[in-house]
Amino acid sequence: MKSKYLDKELRDISALENPLSIVLVRFIDYECSMQGLAENSLLAYSRHLRQFARYCSGQGVTEIKQVTLAVLQQFMKSLEDKAPSTRYAFFVAIKLLLRYAGLLGEVGKDILPIVSMRGPRLPKRLPYVVGPDKICRLLESPDPQRDAMAFRDRAMLELLYATGMRACEIVSLKIPDLELPDRYLKCLGKGSKERLIPITKTACAALSAWLRIKNYWHESHFIKSNPAMLEHVFVSRQGHPIHRRDVLRIVQKYAKRIGDRRIGAHTLRHCFATHLLNRGADLRTIQKLLGHSSLATTQLYTHLDLRDLKKNYETYHPRP
Repeated sequence: MKSKYLDKELRDISALENPLSIVLVRFIDYECSMQGLAENSLLAYSRHLRQFARYCSGQGVTEIKQVTLAVLQQFMKSLEDKAPSTRYAFFVAIKLLLRYAGLLGEVGKDILPIVSMRGPRLPKRLPYVVGPDKICRLLESPDPQRDAMAFRDRAMLELLYATGMRACEIVSLKIPDLELPDRYLKCLGKGSKERLIPITKTACAALSAWLRIKNYWHESHFIKSNPAMLEHVFVSRQGHPIHRRDVLRIVQKYAKRIGDRRIGAHTLRHCFATHLLNRGADLRTIQKLLGHSSLATTQLYTHLDLRDLKKNYETYHPRP
């Protein structure tokens, strides 16, 4: 099911009213229904392809078969002021679109050089990670005495750090997914792959406290009529399921409160993996907990460990 955010993106694309925009909408529908792509990926593809379609329209390119290597190169050149990661994201979205159109026979053989092209080279960048002490300050920053929603926020922060779940996985979490007595949960990850993740005692306690508040609201307030109130673990003050953007906003709110604006929802995932690795967990275990399909993705955290090792080495070695 598409969210209101994705529906808006598709309406904006359709507003171009040309054959190219029709193919773009069909491509997003295909990725959503057939490929099971995560919503945040669909939103990113939609935004990037909408900008590409507008550029093409300005160049008189209104059909997918008119997209040539020269058109793509000129568009990528127009993005020179963007970050390398942004340019790469645009390139991937367009390449997938053209591959999809090729499968439908809507483009000729001249598309093959575009589909096989390599994207812009990305600089290797290690994720931002903070120490356990700062994470504890973040997790303890929601104050239930100031606002009852702090129970929800505390449970959310605890769960993000206790499990390493992505923001999109947190918002899709439902009550039947929780096994609090046995301290684990079922998580539906990328590609609709399900995994079981243990939960810390602290996270279980925070979740239990939030669920008691949520159930009280259901029994005594106007949101009783909202069926999503019972189904979803994390809801808004009005009882509506929250969105991935809400998770990002909530984490940023408390990160700002402790004086570190660089902390985001994904930072807690990185910290979860790095802190486990630093305390002796093996990579295979971390791979399963994070839901990585390849161990090579998880090995990123060994580079983080090496960075800290090198820093200590340079600090304490007697010779420069």
